[in-house]
Amino acid sequence: MPKSILNIILLIFFSIWLLFFAWMGFGMFKDTDKQLKKDQQFITKEILPAIKSIDSFKTTDHRLPTAAEFAAIKPWQSAGLSKIDYIRNDKNIDSKISEVVKGTDWSKNYVLAFKRGESWEYYTSADDKYITNDYNSYDGAFAFLICSIIGCVPLGLYLWFNRSKRKKQI
Repeated sequence: MPKSILNIILLIFFSIWLLFFAWMGFGMFKDTDKQLKKDQQFITKEILPAIKSIDSFKTTDHRLPTAAEFAAIKPWQSAGLSKIDYIRNDKNIDSKISEVVKGTDWSKNYVLAFKRGESWEYYTSADDKYITNDYNSYDGAFAFLICSIIGCVPLGLYLWFNRSKRKKQI
């Protein structure tokens, strides 16, 4: 096979590689807003009703519910969540949030841990804080940049080596 045909085939292959990774990165960038809205809906539809249920119990009974009572008062739980933990002591705290809840008065506060797919997200009542996946709009742009760089590497190397060979021939 002549070198020029091989070079054209390699150039086409590397261009397809670049387009694939650029397309993939653009898809991630484009879906960033959808993911952020989805995360906000999760807080609104899943976390807030759970907090309201606990606050309602606290107002009625003048104390926080036990784990068994919490399990009985969760009509707000949707089928979309695989697991929800109601945490009332330091023993069950994940290392991800251990510093956040350090020194918490567990007689007055709690942590809700929500299993979403492969990750856990948290709500701490002590400081009314949501600890979610920390995904933001910069993550989508960064993913697009990284995918574009990955896509450019083979094409860039091909052009660089090809340029080096041309210089040697001159």
